[in-house]
Amino acid sequence: NNLSIGGRNYILNSKGDVKAGFFKNFSKVENGYGEHTLTSQKTYANVDIGTGFVLDCRDYKVGKRVTMSYDFMYTDWNFPNGSNRTEFWIGQRYTGSSSTSSVGAWSGVTFHNLPVVGENGCELNEWIHIEKTMTIPEQAGEGIGTTSAIRFYNSNADVSASITFRIKNVKLEYGNKATDWAPAPEDTVTYIDNLSHDLQDQI
Repeated sequence: NNLSIGGRNYILNSKGDVKAGFFKNFSKVENGYGEHTLTSQKTYANVDIGTGFVLDCRDYKVGKRVTMSYDFMYTDWNFPNGSNRTEFWIGQRYTGSSSTSSVGAWSGVTFHNLPVVGENGCELNEWIHIEKTMTIPEQAGEGIGTTSAIRFYNSNADVSASITFRIKNVKLEYGNKATDWAPAPEDTVTYIDNLSHDLQDQI
């Protein structure tokens, strides 16, 4: 009775076969996945995935549950002694306040922690399927910004840490049960528009 299924994908260009949408800022997109490296030595290392979300943080229905699913792999996991993962996440969240109001500052929307090698079936150089369900929070107050990223922060200024990861088949849908990957409807519309333009250019 508590099962809720959406099905409609709210991630643009989500498969991992084109350097656009979710994968626009990845260093490499090939063989059906996106690949990127993040290195941190008391620096915030990010890859911006904002162009991959159909909805911004304030566009979701408050109180509803959403599920994000994807296939994920680490090909490098370099954490020397003394390094850490103070921030280690993927998704969307609110940021700090630029005004007197701080309601909702830093709260997560589709935000959730990245997998960790050696935990919950995550192993180096092996694909793992991730499914995370989140409840959409109240909208943050005016003056509070938003961010959409895969972020890594190692707070040790003396030691550098790094990860290289691959991701594919990304899906974000309303409900608490992940369904099989399917493209966002916007992807199909864009494909048809591009095909139409190409045909017109050939005439």
